[in-house]
Amino acid sequence: IISPLFGDPRLPKRFWDKVRVAPNDCWLWVGAIRGKNYGAFRMEGRTRIAHRVAYEALTSPFPVGLQSDHLCRNRRCVNPAHIEPVTNRENCQRGISLNSLKDRCLHDHPFDAENTYVDSRGSRHCRACQNVRDRELWVSRSNAWREEYKRKRQERRHRRIIVQVREER
Repeated sequence: IISPLFGDPRLPKRFWDKVRVAPNDCWLWVGAIRGKNYGAFRMEGRTRIAHRVAYEALTSPFPVGLQSDHLCRNRRCVNPAHIEPVTNRENCQRGISLNSLKDRCLHDHPFDAENTYVDSRGSRHCRACQNVRDRELWVSRSNAWREEYKRKRQERRHRRIIVQVREER
């Protein structure tokens, strides 16, 4: 397979005017950006994702049902040699969550063993920030709501004690 060449005439000059070559051989899109930081290019009466335009023009039609995996991990790269068609599952498994690279939350608390919890979906959260949100929510509730909450909590405890006593018999 012949690697595509930068400036290939199969793409219009106005496409190449929006591309810069990086030292790592990425072809960086400097034109319009769509959601999730992908390049956008208007062609044949519609706006398309720039890396797909380059891939299809310089290699082959993109396989139906597959997604683009940027092997260079740069969403603005339009170099077809850096793009591989893969299934959604494969793309997710290969991907790197940007949040997983952070070592501090937005409020500068550390993401360490003591201050971090992982929810049922696998997302991690800052305990210190969650505690602040919980306190703010509790304070914002009316006294009547807090009393009702305490009453229901007491009822749940009472029911658990009754069940334990019955199980012990």
